[in-house]
Amino acid sequence: LLLFGFNLPETHKRYFLAASFTDYWRRINIYWKDFILKIFYYPVYFRLKSKGPLVAIGLATIWAFTMTWALHLYQTGWLKGEAPMTWTDILFWSILALCVLVNSLWEMKKGRQRKLVSKGYSHREAAIIVLKTVATFTCIALLWSMWCTPTLGEWFDVLSHSDVTTLGLGLAVLAVIAAATVFYEIRPWSTSRGASKAAPARADMFAFLRSVAPLLLVLVVATVRLPAGPGYMTAPAFVDAVNTGDSMTDQLAERSR
Repeated sequence: LLLFGFNLPETHKRYFLAASFTDYWRRINIYWKDFILKIFYYPVYFRLKSKGPLVAIGLATIWAFTMTWALHLYQTGWLKGEAPMTWTDILFWSILALCVLVNSLWEMKKGRQRKLVSKGYSHREAAIIVLKTVATFTCIALLWSMWCTPTLGEWFDVLSHSDVTTLGLGLAVLAVIAAATVFYEIRPWSTSRGASKAAPARADMFAFLRSVAPLLLVLVVATVRLPAGPGYMTAPAFVDAVNTGDSMTDQLAERSR
């Protein structure tokens, strides 16, 4: 739509680089998030505001995620013709709602950190943001893996096949997430806000690299073919999962036979 001249707001904002669960909720599927806030969250929050912020935020968050889950079930039923309730689905939305609620209450108590346009990050602040982003990504990835598995038994079965190769691949992914956090979330504050005025060409080149880097990474992952090794969680299996986007549960079932 942007290519056709419709200057619409962004739908997602680098949600893999969210530094908290509330940050993740704000970044992913922004149109949906705004819809849920406007139709479900705010009416309940303002109706219960007189009972205290703890009650208002708690019940409004639970109601918002309950409706999010219900509408996702409706979408699934509309697309597939069936929308069975599974424990993995129930646990996914329950855990995510609890994490967002705890995070929201923490921000209400401690205050949400906002970055001034003219101020960069200190080394300590940058390190904390990287660690928080890596931790959030790890939790979300585990929740997603559970959500994409039909049953808890199959999910635990998939996890039981983890080995040293799995750990190595996981650490490699987390290293990419850490580097991307520095590249996209931390460094722009110190370059584009200050140095760009003195060196616009350098700032333009940095902006170009930030745009091209993800495309190059996707191209490499989509074309690389690595030799298969022993076990299930091998590099080719990881590449195939990235290429197809499908759950590997069925492949595991076939291999176990």
